Amino acid sequence: MANETKTQYLISNLLTMERTNQKIKVLFNLAIKNHQQNDYESAATNYEKILKIEPNHFGTNFSFGSLLIEAKKFEKAKKLLENSIRINPNFAKAQHNLGLIFYHLEKFKNAIKCYEKAIKIEPGYNNAHQALGAILKKQKDYKNAIDHFKKVNSKNSRSQILECLYLSNDFNAYKKMLEELTEHDPLNIRVATFSTYVSAKKKIKNIYPFCKNPLKFFFNTNLINEIHDSNIFLDRILKSLKKKKSVWEPFSKTTVKGSHTSNNIFNTEDPNIFKLQKLIEQKINFFQKNYKFSDDYFIKKWPLKTSLHAWHVKLVNQGHQKSHIHDSGWLSGVFYLKLPKVLSKDEGSIKLMLYGYDFPEDDNLPCLIYSPKAFDLILFPSSLFHQTIPFNSEDERHCIAFDLKPKF
Repeated sequence: MANETKTQYLISNLLTMERTNQKIKVLFNLAIKNHQQNDYESAATNYEKILKIEPNHFGTNFSFGSLLIEAKKFEKAKKLLENSIRINPNFAKAQHNLGLIFYHLEKFKNAIKCYEKAIKIEPGYNNAHQALGAILKKQKDYKNAIDHFKKVNSKNSRSQILECLYLSNDFNAYKKMLEELTEHDPLNIRVATFSTYVSAKKKIKNIYPFCKNPLKFFFNTNLINEIHDSNIFLDRILKSLKKKKSVWEPFSKTTVKGSHTSNNIFNTEDPNIFKLQKLIEQKINFFQKNYKFSDDYFIKKWPLKTSLHAWHVKLVNQGHQKSHIHDSGWLSGVFYLKLPKVLSKDEGSIKLMLYGYDFPEDDNLPCLIYSPKAFDLILFPSSLFHQTIPFNSEDERHCIAFDLKPKF
């Protein structure tokens, strides 16, 4: 009988463990799905449930830590990722993500160590080489930065090498590489941005063919006369957008004191948003035809297959967008829904210019400041730096930004 009781006890334990493991598996898969759908709150809840059952669950420590980076909860994310590394010290991505935290906390020495560990574990890990190159570039160690960017060999890394050559005052090497990129990589958005910047700064000819003078392609119009019952239309769109999931000051974006929807808002059956999408597409077709005689590849090699990706941006008092480009786009634009009523000069305006990121600022370079009205639509090349000028108002500023993206 004693042996039988012991056997029953072992079977009961095994069944309990199996049920626990199954529960963890279900919760983990659900959390991953939540995360992929940008439902961060539900994902966090499910990760927390797992950790209460099994604190040393590797996948949860890593995935939850990575999610909290996106939420900018760096200290808690750091603890989780350090725990995931303790459980599995040979997972390069955990080292990379821990390095990302240190980078944003401006603890660059710690970040470098993490990226170096990731590369030691996985020598061909491009994200770690790219991140390490970015830190070294920031520290003006251009030679070693170039070594890491070369290992990546992506559109972004090639443009970063070009920038390093110029910033290290090796102008001959810069010109030589620009000539090579002109021949072999002529549709690189960030290269187009930097070549335009250098051309204007040094007052030399811009040989890069994508978009030599992006400011001349700025286009604006107002859609109010093309929309029946425009105020009702506007109210309905704003109500629809209010239901969309959004993230406050998203981690990988340039939004300050504002929120940004996560998914493509044009993937909807909402009739008002669909109508707006069709109006924007009509204006994009007009834009392309209007510049059809341009020799710039931006027009000349306009992609045959494209997709329109849009997101809603809400800014509050002192809200703004930092200077940036859309290097995965081709043509970018903004449709303005609602703007603060009373603003001082240029507040809430969009500024389009030739410098940003770590390019040395030069206020003598040409720029354009546009003060929008409700129902205004603007279009411009994705290679053009743009930012929002902060505004002082209790009113909210609402717009729909979008990219026309090539499908090669």
